[in-house]
Amino acid sequence: MTAPAPPIEAYTVRLALTFANWVHRRVERFEFIDAETVRRHMSVDLTLPAETGMREGQVVAVPLMLHKKRIKILRSLDVADASGRSLNVLESERTRRVMIEGLRVFIARLGGSAPPEAMSALEAIVKGEPGPAREEVELALGENGAIDAALSDDDTAAVEAIRALIQELAEGFTLLVALPYSPGTPQLLKFSFDEPRVPPMQVEGEVRIARKRQTLNRALSTLGLTGRVESVWGLPVRLGASYHAEVLPAPGTYSGEARLLIREASEEVGGNPVSRQAVIREGVCRDAHRTRPHLWVGGSGRGTNRGELGDLQVVLYARRDGLVFPLFFSAAVIAGVLAWIPLQHSHLDGITLGALLLAPVALAAYYARSDENDYLTVAMRGLRGVATISVIAGVAVIGLLGLGYIHPHAGESSKALENSSAIDVARWAGRAALVCAIELGLAVVAPTVAEGARRAFGGKHKAACHRAGKREELRDFATVTLPALILVAAGAILALWMFALLPI
Repeated sequence: MTAPAPPIEAYTVRLALTFANWVHRRVERFEFIDAETVRRHMSVDLTLPAETGMREGQVVAVPLMLHKKRIKILRSLDVADASGRSLNVLESERTRRVMIEGLRVFIARLGGSAPPEAMSALEAIVKGEPGPAREEVELALGENGAIDAALSDDDTAAVEAIRALIQELAEGFTLLVALPYSPGTPQLLKFSFDEPRVPPMQVEGEVRIARKRQTLNRALSTLGLTGRVESVWGLPVRLGASYHAEVLPAPGTYSGEARLLIREASEEVGGNPVSRQAVIREGVCRDAHRTRPHLWVGGSGRGTNRGELGDLQVVLYARRDGLVFPLFFSAAVIAGVLAWIPLQHSHLDGITLGALLLAPVALAAYYARSDENDYLTVAMRGLRGVATISVIAGVAVIGLLGLGYIHPHAGESSKALENSSAIDVARWAGRAALVCAIELGLAVVAPTVAEGARRAFGGKHKAACHRAGKREELRDFATVTLPALILVAAGAILALWMFALLPI
C-alpha cells in the first residue's frame, strides 16, 4: 500500500530543522553601497532530500534563510536560480501559515497531539513582534508551558531541534521560495536584498561598552586617523554545512581587516532555561585582503549549536590617493603661504600671493565637495570639515588682500597704512591652516601606522581562524584605536614645534 503523502508544510519544517543535511554551502557577499544601506547577496548550494509519498515536480516551499523580524521589508528582493530565472517568494502571511501548520504536524508526531493552547502560543510566537514573542517563548517552552507539555518527555534530538526552531522564529521569519520537488538533484539558488545598517546588537551587559567604543571609533575615523569599523550582527552561520562571507568595500575605500566572530546562544541565563543570550565562543576568522576579504565557517553544522551567530566586522579605510592626499597637499600649500604673510607680506607681490593661495584653495574645495548620501561623505565628514577650515583660512587672507587691508610689495614707506588687525587675522588663519595640514598629514600616514600595529600585534592571525575571548576583543579594539591616539599626541607635539619654528 502506498504511504500517504505528507503535508507540504511538514516537509518545509523538516528542511528548516535540518539545514546542514541539504544545504552544502552558503556564500554571502556584503556590499556597502551608501551611507545607510548594505546590499546582501547570497548563493545557496543545495540538494533537496527525498520524502516518502511526495511526487517529482510538485511545488514545495523551501526555506532559504531565517531573517530578523526587525527588518520589516526586504527592499529590492531578488531570487533566482542558477540560470537567472526569477523564482516566486511566498508572501509573509502565507509563510507564517506554512510554518505554523508544519510545526503543528511535528508537535503532534512527537507529543501525540497538538492541543489548541499550544497552537495559540505557537501562533503568538510566529506572528508576534520580537519582544512579546520572546516573552511567549519563555512561557510556552518553560516548565509546564503549553508547547513544552505538548512535546514528548523524551530528551530527543528532534524535540531539541523543534524547541530551537521555535526560539528562532520568535526573533526572525523564514524566507520561503517555491521550487519543484526534485530530490537528489544539486541546485544553486541566488538571492539579494537591501538591508539598512543598524547599531550593534550585543550582549546586554556589553551594550554600554560597545557604544562607547563605537563612538570613539567614529570620532577618530571621521578625521581619517583610523579605519571605520562597520559591523553586521547576528548572522546565522549554521544554516548549512559551511558558511562563507565576502565583503565588497564601499567605493573609494578598502578593507584593512575583516573578522567573523562566532557567538553561541546560551540555553540558560539567569536560571531561565529558554532565554537566549549571546556569549563569546572560541572561533574568530580573519582576512586582511584589501579588496574582497573572504571568511568562512566550517564544521558541517553537525555537533554544533544551530543558535550560533556570526558578528561580521570590517575596518574600512578611505583610499589616500583619491581623497586624503589631495586635501593634505592643498592644506600644506595654504599653510606654507600663510605662514610667511605676517612678517614677509611687504616684500611679496600681491598677484603672485593671491595666485599661490587661489590654486590650492580651489583644489581643496574641489576634493572637499561631496554627495549627499555617499558612503565617504558620511564616513569622512570630519576630514572634509578640516579641509574646509583650511579653505576658509585661505579665502579670508585672499579677501584681506583684495580689499586692501594688507599691502604686499608696498615697501617700508607704507607700513603706516597697514591694518594691524588684518595682520592678526592672517596670523591666526596661518595657524588654523597649519593645524589642518598637520591633521591631514596624519590621516595620510594613518593606514601605514595601523598596518604596522596589526602586523605587530596580530599578524599571525592573518587569513586564519583561532580562539576568541575577552582578551581577543580587547586586542582588536586596541589595534584599531591606539595607533590613532598615538598619532593625535604626535600631531599635538608637531603643531607646537611648528608654531615655534614659523613666524605665526
